[in-house]
Amino acid sequence: MAAYGSTNLTVETRSPPRDQQKRPSITTHSPGATTIVYDEEAAPPPSPTDQAEARVMRRSLEANVVLTVAKVAVAFQSGSLAVLASLIDSALDLISQIVLFAASARRKDRDVEYPAGRARLEPVGVVVCAMLMGVGSVYVIITSTEQLTDIVKGKNVHVALDRINGTIMVLAIVWKALLYAWISKRHSALSSSNPGVAAVALDHFNDVLSNLVAVIAAVLAAWYGLDAADPAGAIAISLYIAYSWLETSIEQVQHLVGRTADPEFLEELREAASTYSERMQCDIVRAYHFGPRYLVELEMVMESSTPLRVSHDLALDLQQKIEAFDDVERCFVHVDYDFRDVDEHDPASWSPKVNVDRKVPT
Repeated sequence: MAAYGSTNLTVETRSPPRDQQKRPSITTHSPGATTIVYDEEAAPPPSPTDQAEARVMRRSLEANVVLTVAKVAVAFQSGSLAVLASLIDSALDLISQIVLFAASARRKDRDVEYPAGRARLEPVGVVVCAMLMGVGSVYVIITSTEQLTDIVKGKNVHVALDRINGTIMVLAIVWKALLYAWISKRHSALSSSNPGVAAVALDHFNDVLSNLVAVIAAVLAAWYGLDAADPAGAIAISLYIAYSWLETSIEQVQHLVGRTADPEFLEELREAASTYSERMQCDIVRAYHFGPRYLVELEMVMESSTPLRVSHDLALDLQQKIEAFDDVERCFVHVDYDFRDVDEHDPASWSPKVNVDRKVPT
């Protein structure tokens, strides 16, 4: 129990009986006390967006499992470093997929410790995946460079790629290309707003390129005697994968740090807030990343004589309308009685005209 002024705040966690329908978390009020109750098993039904995301993750995970197993056989039989680079890419893709799948499954969970959910788990997962991809790429580059040095010194390098293994690699290219096209066309909006799905789509596109380069490099080395083509192809694959994931991780780090929204989106929010009610005027609009989506702060101005009940209800309704935007995670509406050109979060910039001790009148 925590005390704030004359109000007691109690946080309680309870588990409803298994045979009862799951209920959402609730907040109850009584004179001088507020009790927040979290049902541990409470969970909203999955939305169409959540179902689409789960479907994308599941199909991608199935593909990565099958292709990783297949590439293990091809890499072992062929001895190709380019195929090995593609195998490491697929193996790390599989690990990354598990990380992203777990992050996606937990991002909407809310409890006492995480009252706003775990939305930032997904960009964190993407950054972790990028680090894994970077480590794997560095290993392949080092190994391939050593083999290129051996070839220059005159050592023979044997690469064997028969038609069966070549066919497996071609099928991998086709499968990944179909998955990428499916996500890009059927779930383009989801891919643009969800970092996990965007990372999976990038993974499929990278696999198409890496598998294609691996096949070409292995064929040139095994069928045409161009030994240097295999390690050179492995280096090219690794450099491209490292670069693409570096780009993705930089973007996700910006989202985690809290980069501001685009001017177009800020203007869209201002338009929505300004036209909401004749009794409210929009002063300040802030929106910045809170993980993959935005946290919005609105400063609204109303007449100083407005009853508290009216200002509260209008602000709450406006908050819910803004939170209905697809790109908004949460919205906070602050109601003021005057326009201000100062930062109210900085105590030194402005002082309210109230008692020095700032106690709430009782």
